[in-house]
Amino acid sequence: TLVFCAAATTAPNPTAELTPQQVVEAQLKPLAHNDTPTENAGIAAAFRFASPENRKMTGPMKKFIGIVRSEAYAPMIDHLRFELGEPRLTADRASVPVRLFAANGRKYGYVFLLGRQSGGEYAGCWMTDGVQLFADEPAGLEL
Repeated sequence: TLVFCAAATTAPNPTAELTPQQVVEAQLKPLAHNDTPTENAGIAAAFRFASPENRKMTGPMKKFIGIVRSEAYAPMIDHLRFELGEPRLTADRASVPVRLFAANGRKYGYVFLLGRQSGGEYAGCWMTDGVQLFADEPAGLEL
């Protein structure tokens, strides 16, 4: 059985059972259909996986929507598909490389930086501390 770290909603929520790759998938899949079932539902799903520290910098939701719609992250909205690389893991940190195929026909390289939360309502959950965009796919992306 899954232990939910937050109240259940129609889109995925952080749980201690999700691997770093599953956490990235849980954000990218809804972003591929951002306005389904409601406007910015995909961005809202990604916000649920932002770590409490990340939310202090990128929240509230209205500000987060603006960040995701910025030039660096807009390719994630309504993208065509994505491929995940092998995560680099330590006890409480992970980086997951992503090759994203955007609706504009271009490929983008991102790395999701995750941290395993040590306390509070998200204890044990992998959550996103940040996402880095690479102008070109870096040699170390390992996809």
